[in-house]
Amino acid sequence: MAPHESLPWWQLFSPADLPIAVIVLAIGFHTEAARIGAVLKDRQTRAAFCATLLTTLLIVPLIAISAVWIVPHVPPEGVIGILTVALLPGGPLANILAVAVGANSELNVTLTVAEMILSTALLPLGLLVVMPRVLGAEQVIRVPFSEMVHGIALVLGPMLTGVAASSLTRLEGLTAARRRVVKRRIFRLLLLLALLLAIAVRRLHTSGPPPLSAQLTELLRSAELPPDATLLAAPLFGVATVAWCCLLGWTMPAQPMPNRISICLEVGTRDLTIALVIALVGLPSLPAPQRAQVALAVLLAWATCNGGVALSGFLMCALSGPVCYADAGGGDGGGGGGARGADCEREEQEGEPDKLALRTSLLEGSGRKSDAEDGAGPTGATLV
Repeated sequence: MAPHESLPWWQLFSPADLPIAVIVLAIGFHTEAARIGAVLKDRQTRAAFCATLLTTLLIVPLIAISAVWIVPHVPPEGVIGILTVALLPGGPLANILAVAVGANSELNVTLTVAEMILSTALLPLGLLVVMPRVLGAEQVIRVPFSEMVHGIALVLGPMLTGVAASSLTRLEGLTAARRRVVKRRIFRLLLLLALLLAIAVRRLHTSGPPPLSAQLTELLRSAELPPDATLLAAPLFGVATVAWCCLLGWTMPAQPMPNRISICLEVGTRDLTIALVIALVGLPSLPAPQRAQVALAVLLAWATCNGGVALSGFLMCALSGPVCYADAGGGDGGGGGGARGADCEREEQEGEPDKLALRTSLLEGSGRKSDAEDGAGPTGATLV
C-alpha cells in the first residue's frame, strides 16, 4: 500500500463543507443530550445499538461478498465498487432520515459516531484483504485517511456543538413535547439555511481544486456501460441489504417503533463521498476507464441501498401510524428513548391550544345539556 500523502488544508476544509456542517449542527441541536446518555442504559435500546452495529460492520460486507459470489463473472472493478460501499456506513444521512420519519434520533446519532470511528479501521482492513486478491499484489492502493479523518471531524465537531447548544437551551415554561416541537422547527430552519449556503457556495466558490462532482463528471464523460454482471450484482447487494435491515428492524423483540425504524435506516444507509474518493484517487495504478467502472459500481450500489432504505423508512412510519416519541416516565431524562406514550410530538395539538380549549368547552356544554335532559319530566318541565 502506498503511503498516504497529506493533503493541503484547503482540500481538507473548504467553503463547500459549510452546508454539511450546518446540517450536522441541526441534527445535534435536535438531539436530547440526556437521551444520548440513556441509549446504552436502557436494555431495549442497548440491544438495538449492539445488533445494528454488528450488522453494519460485519453482516453488510458479508452480503456484498455473497452478491459478487452469486453473480458469475463480476469484473474486479465491480467487486471493488460494491465492497467499498458495503464497508462505509451512512453518516449524517441516516440521522436526517431519522428526524424526518420520527425515529429515535439519539440512537442514530450514537450509532453514527461509533460507526464512523470504527470504519477508519474496517475500511483499510477490507481493502488490504480484497484488493490484492482482485487486482493483484502489484496494485497500488491509497487509503484516504485524511478524507476519513476530515469526515469524522466534520461530523463530530458540529454535532457535539449542536448537542451542547441543545442542552444549554432550557426553553423554560414549556413541556417536554413542546420543547421538541420548537427544536424541530429550528432544525427545519437550519436545513433551509444549509440549502441556501450550498447554493451560494456553488455560485461563488471558484478557487481551489475542482469539487468531487466535477471530477466524477469528467471521469464518467467517456465511460462505457458496466458489464451485465456488475449491473446485476450491485442492485442485488442493495436489495439484499435493504431486505436484511427491514427484517432486523421488524423482528427484534420488545423494541418500540422508533427504534425499529432507526435500525432499518442505520443499517441500510451507505456513504458515498469516501467511496467516490477511493474510486477517483485511491487507485492511481488503474487506467481512467477502469476507475470509471469502479465509480459506476459505487453509484449503482449506493443508489439501490439508500433509495430502498429511505422508502422503507417512510413506509414503516406510515404503516405504524403516528410515532409517539415520549419520555419514559414523563421526564426529560427518560431512559426509554423512543417509547410510545401520551406525551406525543404532534405539532397540531401543541401548536393549536385554541382548538383544544374549544373542544373542551363543547364537551362541557354537552355534559350540562345531558344533565338538564336527565332532570326533565314527561312534559318537558323541570322537576323541583
